[in-house]
Amino acid sequence: MIECLSGLVEVLRNPDRPKPQNYREWMYWRFGKGIAEQLMIPYAERIWTIDPKYMNFSWIDRRVPEPDFEAVLRGALQHEEDRTGFNQEFWYPIEGAIESLPVALAKGVKNIHLNHTVTKIDPKSKQVTFNTGKVVGYQNLVYTLSLTHLPHFIDDIPQHVLDAINGLQFNQIECVNIGINRPDMSPYHWLYFHEAEDFIFHRISFPRNASEKTCPPGTSSVCCEISYSKHRPLRVQGREALIQATIDGLIKAKIMRPDDEVLAADVLTVDPAYVIYDLDYEQNVKTIHDWLVGIDIHPCGRFGDWQYYNMDHSILAGKRIADLLNEREA
Repeated sequence: MIECLSGLVEVLRNPDRPKPQNYREWMYWRFGKGIAEQLMIPYAERIWTIDPKYMNFSWIDRRVPEPDFEAVLRGALQHEEDRTGFNQEFWYPIEGAIESLPVALAKGVKNIHLNHTVTKIDPKSKQVTFNTGKVVGYQNLVYTLSLTHLPHFIDDIPQHVLDAINGLQFNQIECVNIGINRPDMSPYHWLYFHEAEDFIFHRISFPRNASEKTCPPGTSSVCCEISYSKHRPLRVQGREALIQATIDGLIKAKIMRPDDEVLAADVLTVDPAYVIYDLDYEQNVKTIHDWLVGIDIHPCGRFGDWQYYNMDHSILAGKRIADLLNEREA
C-alpha cells in the first residue's frame, strides 16, 4: 500500500517528467512504480499476452480512469465503494440477454439473410460467393469480419497489404462457462485477476447479476476468460482440463464452494478476441483500410475497424458506415 501511494505521489509531484514511448512506460508515468508493478503490468501481461513495452497507448484514454489521489487515498485507508470508470453504470435487457439489442435493431431492416458462410470476395466483379454456391453482387460492401481473414476471401492482395495483415497482433480467448445449482454465487458483475500463478483466468463475469433471466430459477453462472496467443500459448490443453482448472481457480478464489453442484460447463473459443495495439498497429491498419476503401469495401466493427470496441462502439461504427453510404446514395 505504501509503495503504491508513494509511487503515485512521486509522479503527481513531477508533472514535467518525460513522456512515455510505450504502454509499459505509460503505466509507470501515469500511476507510479507501485501501482504499475503490483497491478497494471501483471494484468496487462495476462490479458494481452505480450510485454506491454511492445504496445502503444493511443487506445487507453477511454479504458483506464485517471488516478484521483483523494479517491486512491480513501480506497487505501477505508472500505471504498465509490464507482469509477466508463462502465460504472450500464443498462442490460431483462429478457433475451444482450442478443435483444441486435434482434430489436434487425426489425427495422428488410432483406436480411443469415447463416451464410462467405467463401470468396471478388472486388473486380464486385461479387460475394457463399458456401451454398450462391453469388451476390454489390456496389459497396461492408466488411465486419476479421481483417486477418481477408486472404481467405480475396485473391491477389497486394504484397504491401499482405505484409500489413500478417503484422496484425491479436489474442484469443477460451471462454469457460460454468453453471451451478445455487443462486448467490457472487454479488459482483465482473472481477479481474492479475495473479498469473494462482488463476488460469484473467477476468470473470456473472450474467445473473445483469439479469436473473439469464439463468434458470435458483441457479447462477460464471463466464471465465482465459487469454492466450502465439506469444503465450495456453498452459492447459483440452476442454475437460480447461473446465477443471477453471473450477479449481473459482474454488481457490472462494467464488465456488467445493460441494457446489455443477449443472452446466462449456468452453467457447473466441478467435480473434482482443486487438493488440502493438507499435506497428497504426501503420498496418491504415495500409489495410486505405486499400479496402479504395476497392469499395468498407471495414466496420471491432474486427473490421480493428479496434478494442465494446458493443456500443460497434453499433456506432455500423451507424457511421450507414451514414457514409447513405450520403453517397443521396
